[in-house]
Amino acid sequence: MASRRWPRGNTNYCSNGTALLEDIPGIRIIGTAREKASVLSFVMEGIHPHDIGTVLDRRGIAVRTGTTAPNRDGSLPDPRHDARLACFL
Repeated sequence: MASRRWPRGNTNYCSNGTALLEDIPGIRIIGTAREKASVLSFVMEGIHPHDIGTVLDRRGIAVRTGTTAPNRDGSLPDPRHDARLACFL
């Protein structure tokens, strides 16, 4: 992912980030609603979100990791833990 460049001049950061992450094998994007908050949530197959956060932090990329909040109807999301990247400047 480090070799890819973030598109300049475009303010739709979550769409750009989603497009970049979708191309990486083993990554699953959580929440793909068209009108969603500026947060990109994802999981990587076989890698705990805390480990994702540690590796990205060492590369200067800040993400939040951990337990996901319940859905509006009170049900628990799947997956229960993920990594979340804020998509705004």
